Amino acid sequence: MPRTFILLAACLLVSLLAYGATVTLFRAQMQGDSVHLEWNAANEQGISGYEVYRQDYPADDFDKITSLTPTAQPHYRYIDQNVFRQEMGREGVTYRLAVRTATGTRTYQTTPAQPEANVVLRSWDTIKLMFR
Repeated sequence: MPRTFILLAACLLVSLLAYGATVTLFRAQMQGDSVHLEWNAANEQGISGYEVYRQDYPADDFDKITSLTPTAQPHYRYIDQNVFRQEMGREGVTYRLAVRTATGTRTYQTTPAQPEANVVLRSWDTIKLMFR
């Protein structure tokens, strides 16, 4: 009976540590010659680190570009300054955030890099929609 209780308590503790790790937002925004990444950590209990990966079109795999240690802040930012120095250009860049927990599990969130907000292009798109 005591062994069963200890095993059950250990499983419960591990699941609580993994459950506590939550990222509520992950986005990538092109700005000039770089991509600005940001994410919100609602709860960092049990998080041992963050890993940021990039996938350039037409590649199928993600390349690790950095690892970050949690600093108990709710908002994180990272600037990828090497993204456009590659031959692939600006098309098809996707980012993946891996959240490592103390138990060794990883959860992933993936987002494409959104183009810069351009007022002229948005206005032109609105005008085109009006005449369809």
